[in-house]
Amino acid sequence: MSLLPVSRIIANGALKLGGSTILWYKAQTCPAYRRNGKPCYDNDSGSNWIDCQVCGGTGLAYTKKPRAIKGIYTDNSNEFLPDGNGGFLTGKKTLSLPWDLDISLMKHRGYYSDGQMAPREVLKDKFVILSPEGKVAEVVYLEKDPVKPTINSGTIYQHVEVSNNS
Repeated sequence: MSLLPVSRIIANGALKLGGSTILWYKAQTCPAYRRNGKPCYDNDSGSNWIDCQVCGGTGLAYTKKPRAIKGIYTDNSNEFLPDGNGGFLTGKKTLSLPWDLDISLMKHRGYYSDGQMAPREVLKDKFVILSPEGKVAEVVYLEKDPVKPTINSGTIYQHVEVSNNS
């Protein structure tokens, strides 16, 4: 008998009981179209429509309805490391999330006009961490692909590195 299903139930239960509510906005290419009928992000030219009213010219948009998930946010970005010259700050911000979320940094950008698939590109998902009162505590963006699954103290989570830069 495999203990994996039991571990997943325990891990997700722990996140629900002790985790913060996080609104997950999945990054996607902008759904708008230019006046000439081409999409906002034109794979043939590799450029965004600078006057796009939907994405502001970035070629990037987020899902309109976020998915509410439970997770644990850890901010170790203010770790002081002495180096003999006064030291420096280092560290990472991470989210521990349920194992079954489909989170990835590299996403499909569509097709070229000749029908061939365009290469995948970096599109950073956005996570809005809410306080216990339901107010926005912090907004972070996916920095690296998740490590999944990670075995941590006998339970399974996926960990993602995040930052405040979009």
